[in-house]
Amino acid sequence: MVVHLSHPQEPRSAGGSLALSPGGALSRDVLFVTGGRERSSVGLRRAAVLAQMFGGELFVACAIPRNFRHNMLFPHRNAADSFAVPGALTGAQGRIRDFCDGVLGESLPEDHLIFEEGDVATVAARVAEQLGAHIVVMGSAANGKIASEVACQARVPVFVARAPRAGTIVAATDLSDPRFPVLRRAGDLAGRSDRRTTIVHNVPPATGFDLYAMGVTPRFWPAEHEDADILSQYRRRLSALAGTLGIPAEPVVMTSASTSAAILEVGQETDADLLVVGAHPRSWLGRLLSPSVAETVVDRAARSVLVLPLSGEEHLSAATEPVPTAWAA
Repeated sequence: MVVHLSHPQEPRSAGGSLALSPGGALSRDVLFVTGGRERSSVGLRRAAVLAQMFGGELFVACAIPRNFRHNMLFPHRNAADSFAVPGALTGAQGRIRDFCDGVLGESLPEDHLIFEEGDVATVAARVAEQLGAHIVVMGSAANGKIASEVACQARVPVFVARAPRAGTIVAATDLSDPRFPVLRRAGDLAGRSDRRTTIVHNVPPATGFDLYAMGVTPRFWPAEHEDADILSQYRRRLSALAGTLGIPAEPVVMTSASTSAAILEVGQETDADLLVVGAHPRSWLGRLLSPSVAETVVDRAARSVLVLPLSGEEHLSAATEPVPTAWAA
C-alpha cells in the first residue's frame, strides 16, 4: 500500500472482510487517531489513502488529555484550572484543523473532526466503536501496547503508519485459527495495492516434547535431515493454504527462538511495506510479565504494522469461514 494509490477496488472473496458497524451495515470508514501534537504527516496521508482504497470516508479523532485535577493542597487554584481546560481544547482544535488542511490540501467536514477527553487508547477504541470504523490508523509514534489494546478492545484492525516502502506485505501466522484472518486481510490488501504477499510461520527450535505434539516420534535429538523434512512440510502446507485462499504468496518458514524476531527479519529481507500480525486479548498479568508478539513487532519495526484482533469475536462475514484443512486446527 503506497501513498500514490488512487483506485479503490471492490473487496475480493479471498481477502479480509469489511467490518460491520454496530447497526449491522457495512462500514468502510477509516479513523485516524492523534494525541494532538502530530509532527509527521505520514499517518494522516496513509489514512487518506486507505479511505480512498476502501471507498469510505476519513475521520480524525484527537484525544485531549485530562489536565484538570482537583488540587487538595491549594483548592483556590481549582477554579482557575477549570477555566484553562476550554482554552486547551480550543487550541488543540485549531492545531488539528490546520494540520489536516495542510496535509490533505482540503478541509474535512466539521463532523469528521472529533475531539474527546481521555488518553489516546481510550479515545481510539471509543470513537472506533461509535463509528463502526473499518480500520484505525495511528502515527509512527504509536507504541505496540496502545495498538494492541485498541485492536482488542474495539475489535478493529489498527494500522501503525510509517514511511511507505517498495517491498511486499508480510503476513505472520501460527496456523492456529482455521479461518486464517491475518492471511485473508493481508491477501485483501495485497490485491488492492497490486503487491505480493509473503507468509511467514515460525517453528521454534524443536525439543522431543514439541515433536511428539506434532505427531513425530524422535529417536534422538532431531537430526538435520529431520529438521529439514519438518520445515519442508510446513512450506508445502503454507503454499497449499495460499492457493486455497487465492493469495499469490511466497511461503517462508523460520526457525527462531523468538517469533517477533523472525517476523522482523523477514520484513527486513523483503523490504516489506507492511507487516500484518494478530493480537489476542491478554490479562493485566500477562501484559505485565512480557510484551506480546504484536507489541514487540510494532515497537521494533521500521515499517508499517497492521495489528489484527484475534479475539474470536471479530466482525466477520461469510468470506471468513474456516478453511477445511485437517492440519489447520
